[in-house]
Amino acid sequence: MCKITDNIQETRQYLEKMFGERMEITPLDGEYQNLLPLTIREGYKLFKTHILNEEVCLLFGLNDNEYTPVQLRKQKQIVTKVTEMPVVFVFKKLHSYNIQRIIAQRVNFIVIDKQMYLHDFLINLRKPKNDTRTSDTLIPPIAQCALLYHIEKNSLENKTIEDISQIFSCSYPTAARAVSWLTNNNLIDLPNEKTKRLIFSDDNNSLWKKAVDLLRSPIERIVYTDETIKNACISGINALSAYSMLNDESRRYYAVNKIQFKGLKIDTNKVFGENTVQVWRYDPYILSENGKVDKLSLYLSLRNNTDERIQIELENMLNEIKW
Repeated sequence: MCKITDNIQETRQYLEKMFGERMEITPLDGEYQNLLPLTIREGYKLFKTHILNEEVCLLFGLNDNEYTPVQLRKQKQIVTKVTEMPVVFVFKKLHSYNIQRIIAQRVNFIVIDKQMYLHDFLINLRKPKNDTRTSDTLIPPIAQCALLYHIEKNSLENKTIEDISQIFSCSYPTAARAVSWLTNNNLIDLPNEKTKRLIFSDDNNSLWKKAVDLLRSPIERIVYTDETIKNACISGINALSAYSMLNDESRRYYAVNKIQFKGLKIDTNKVFGENTVQVWRYDPYILSENGKVDKLSLYLSLRNNTDERIQIELENMLNEIKW
């Protein structure tokens, strides 16, 4: 209970700092709590406060379990139905790789003294970062491709910049920029030796969790066509259905690199077409699995999709990966 008391105090102080007014946080009325499922009553302590003159329900977790974004969304719906209040989850900490996925589910949350995302109030506030890392600079395509290649395909441990250039068919300067970005963002080590070789300090699962918030969708742009494309990687819902229990769609989703796209002998349109052509920032073939785009790139391309079925199957797909 001491931990919850401390969290309540810190949350009150954080809200007062953000809104510039005195805040009161009090226990939620017992009549509401008795109507909630046991799983919620055992998983959270429920309180109430006022934000912008509207009464809201605050849910403080009682353990360190981190629910999936879809689970949080369902819990939010249940509590909102009972209390008829906006629901806000309060976290002491939250893994960075989950933040965007929770936002995609339109779930209100507070990470104490770090971030406040209140979709119901159109509020998204973050604490400014004081570090000097280049995480605010978008990851170069080859850096992302190399990182996923190391995790999913073959280890790049002890590889040189020249090796990276050859493996990913890019120029030496492009490979050097990718390695520099990964080094500056603490994803690899590059010992200060004459022949610089990549060192990975984290196991694959830890490396993914450490990096995922810095990664971006591999899709650079999308066009549409009524034609089919031979020798293109299967992507989108078609690929996810192959990796999960999700039903496939008649629409075809193709992933191609920029060079392949330029060589396509088909008619495309920016708005209309039966099938979707995704032009990727890096070559999807490098990471592909049996004609399908790789699982981690697929996740990155779909993680902001708000369809609950897709989020559930993405979660299942990640859980089934043998890291």
